[in-house]
Amino acid sequence: MPLESKPLVTPVRVAVALVAIIALSVGGWWWASRGDEIATLRGHTGVVRAVAFSPDGQQLASAADDGTVRLWDVAARRQVRTWDAHTGKVRAVVFDPAGKWLASAGSDGKVKVWAPDADTPLATWDASPKAVECLAVSSDGAYLAAAGVDKKVYVWSVKERAAVRALAGHVHHVHGLCFSGDGKRLASGSEDGTIHIWDWQASATVKVLSTGKRHVHGLFRSADGKELVACVGGSGLQLWDWATLAPRDAHFQQAGLAMAGAVTPDGRTFVTVHEDLAVRFWDQSGGEQLKTFRGHRELPLCVAVRPDGKSVATGAVDSTVKLWATPAR
Repeated sequence: MPLESKPLVTPVRVAVALVAIIALSVGGWWWASRGDEIATLRGHTGVVRAVAFSPDGQQLASAADDGTVRLWDVAARRQVRTWDAHTGKVRAVVFDPAGKWLASAGSDGKVKVWAPDADTPLATWDASPKAVECLAVSSDGAYLAAAGVDKKVYVWSVKERAAVRALAGHVHHVHGLCFSGDGKRLASGSEDGTIHIWDWQASATVKVLSTGKRHVHGLFRSADGKELVACVGGSGLQLWDWATLAPRDAHFQQAGLAMAGAVTPDGRTFVTVHEDLAVRFWDQSGGEQLKTFRGHRELPLCVAVRPDGKSVATGAVDSTVKLWATPAR
């Protein structure tokens, strides 16, 4: 009886070969298809604490404990620039609304302003005697706010390149900052379970909001600018009306501790990252969970939505930056 012939390439070998083809390491980036995951960007050697898209969506900045800020070409999924930005950990990064510069902040207490195509900073602001953990930029790009370990909130004029305000009121570290849409108010959220609303130009507290003793890990505003959103434990998200500062009903079921959040440009979807390693997409109006993605091997700490709303970026303790496709609505 003749021996049965066997295929030279088995299905398992085909699958392995396909994975080998799909997983490529070129020029400081690593891409692997996971279906819901568009890409994994590798290059950092420490915890990734902040990500931010440029206003045109073509570039992504990431900041990490390795002391660097890295700039990525989003379409090509490759690293295009690395700044040895700070002494110690880099904790925050933001783009200005016009895309002309980005700012980074670190455990050295400094805030540095960078042009995307330059090797050296445009300006350095000695913001705080202790670590700066969060940044915010006003909608017109005229002011930067910084806060962190020393509990104070600082405001800096971009044009004058000078500090203009130092606001005191919190009793623990500040982890979140957010300007109102018109730039007249500034919100700061802290480990002390409060959010201070400042008339920062008058150095006055408008109101102190309570999160029920839950730490505030991040702040952002809704796409229309009408709501202030806090990332906290328990429900994961708490909302207030920016105009009246009245709390909004929020029913985000099984959200758990939210480390950071963002909103899609159409305002319909909130995106959050959580202590259970999940990236969650929520219906903004009703709190329904639309989709949950998983891929980070360790705690995700930050999230940003691309300006076209089609994808989001997350950064994590596992030193990676991941790009995810926004679920269709």
